[in-house]
Amino acid sequence: MRIAILLLLAGICTTEARAQSLTAASLLRDSRLRIASLEKRADRVNGSLIVSVAFKASILGRTVSGNAKYRIMIRDGVDMENQAVGKPFFSDSGSARMMAREFARRLNKPMMDYYLDMAFPWRRFLAHADKKREFTATLDSDSVMVEGRVCFLISYKVDAEGDSLSAVGGGKIWLDTHTLLPVRTDRNFNTKTDRGNAQVVSTSEFGAIPGGVPVLLKSETRTVPKFFFVSLGAIKTMVEQSDFNLE
Repeated sequence: MRIAILLLLAGICTTEARAQSLTAASLLRDSRLRIASLEKRADRVNGSLIVSVAFKASILGRTVSGNAKYRIMIRDGVDMENQAVGKPFFSDSGSARMMAREFARRLNKPMMDYYLDMAFPWRRFLAHADKKREFTATLDSDSVMVEGRVCFLISYKVDAEGDSLSAVGGGKIWLDTHTLLPVRTDRNFNTKTDRGNAQVVSTSEFGAIPGGVPVLLKSETRTVPKFFFVSLGAIKTMVEQSDFNLE
């Protein structure tokens, strides 16, 4: 009986010590270090993947929509070219031009840059925060099931102000307790960019290709453009990446 009690007390002490040693800041740091160790593998990735996009926008009483599939060609970990797969649908020519501009933004950039911006949505705002830079994170749970994986659940807040990019808001990120890679990220930001002001609410889910390189699987984003504090409408976008033919 005495031995059983001692073992129970030891287990409690171990659990408490583990809980005390884990912080949101340390987990996010270790996650970023883990990803950095995989970026070297990503730099050698070649092949292609399919990106499916569907959107619907209602701005100032006008509704437009579209959906399309593109094959993204990857060379040495960089998005080099995109090719339409099948016949895309756009309700007007303006939507087609908008889609073309968005995909053009990805060209000649490392595939990991896109992943990092989606997995850690505060990243690019803090990088440009030359006027105000505040970020806090809290570990809400060390055992949450998401997509069949046990995850750390971290909530975060960001207040970043720069000349070209600003964001105020927060969200949650789920990190796989085994790999420390993001499994899901939520955000709700009020943003200011060179394209205007908006509220951006999104959920993104992540996985990995053979070799362990992390990738975005799908995301859903609702953007509400604003003129000062007045909503101009809403844009809902769904992106899914699949058919990873990468090596």
